[in-house]
Amino acid sequence: MPDCSSGMYRHTRKVLHPKIAKLIAQFVLAAILIWFSAYFGDRYHVRGPVIIINCLIALIGLPIMSFAKSNGVRYFGVFLLTAGSNANVPTSLAYQANNIRGQWTRAFSSALFVGFAGMGGISGGTIFRSQDKPKYVPGVSAAIA
Repeated sequence: MPDCSSGMYRHTRKVLHPKIAKLIAQFVLAAILIWFSAYFGDRYHVRGPVIIINCLIALIGLPIMSFAKSNGVRYFGVFLLTAGSNANVPTSLAYQANNIRGQWTRAFSSALFVGFAGMGGISGGTIFRSQDKPKYVPGVSAAIA
């Protein structure tokens, strides 16, 4: 949520700190999608289609979050992006772990997977530059690619 949350917190009640309350809700949806992805993938022994569906959910949410005019619509995009991207992490780890034989090879592959995810986070931190504010077109384009 690079800077799309700048105007979202003006008119909320102070039951829970507004910034915290608005950040918790999207992760609740992500946890629900993670559970459904795990259940469906384990029950029917398919993880590839689940990963593709989660990627599509995230790819729908990213442009909505970045380019919509209304804060409510942008916040909906944040929900889709967070749910889709967070649901793919355990699904992808389970997919690679189930398709690799040998304990040490599986452990090395999981560590490599997490390492590449960390490098993706580092590159994301350098792609979203402050001079591209408020739309972050180069960063969004790189994230979609």
